Amino acid sequence: MPKVTDRHGRPVAGQMPGLVEAVVTDNVDPAKLGRVKVKFVTLPGTNGGDEPMESYWARLVMPMAGQERGWMTIPEIGDEVIVSFMHGDIQNAIVMGAVYNGVDTPPYANEDEENNLRVFQSRSGHRVTFDDTAGEERVELISHNEEIKVIWDAKEKTISVYSGKDIIIEAKETISMKCKDFILGADKSVSVEAGQTMDLKAGQSMTGDGGSQMTLKAGTININ
Repeated sequence: MPKVTDRHGRPVAGQMPGLVEAVVTDNVDPAKLGRVKVKFVTLPGTNGGDEPMESYWARLVMPMAGQERGWMTIPEIGDEVIVSFMHGDIQNAIVMGAVYNGVDTPPYANEDEENNLRVFQSRSGHRVTFDDTAGEERVELISHNEEIKVIWDAKEKTISVYSGKDIIIEAKETISMKCKDFILGADKSVSVEAGQTMDLKAGQSMTGDGGSQMTLKAGTININ
């Protein structure tokens, strides 16, 4: 067991009360339990050496954890974390959470001093933002390159979906859409295809305009 001393140089015999700063060194748990290894950068090195002592595999505190359920966010290698110890045992470290510092800064700095945003941003830049600005509340889900966006706007009561390429909606059974007015437009073409039957019905009137040409083709065409 590494020799650990207190601030006065007295042996601690493997006991470490309180919280300790550490840096993540490994996040690929061979037991697949979501654990990490950390180096205790503020503690004496192993056997009196200069190299910081590395932990055994340390579990992570999560908002929820259970049998194949819960919250799963493993810190990145190099992230600064705060570590506690079960019953003071330095061999049983628990990562309580991660902290920002002068090198690793948050994705949102609260520059307007209103603290209206709640932001979750991944390593590549995928971002979920909850905006609690009074009268402007909204939720944003944005990809790292901002080519895909889903925005819930509480003020306008709208849901907007943007894509840099395609949007695909697929269901095994039925897709139902109901609204007051339905507007469908395309810069080039619109194609509607049914495997068996297609019904078009209007309660009052229907207008078809082919511009320069319209073609109707069928074995039998009935016009009443």
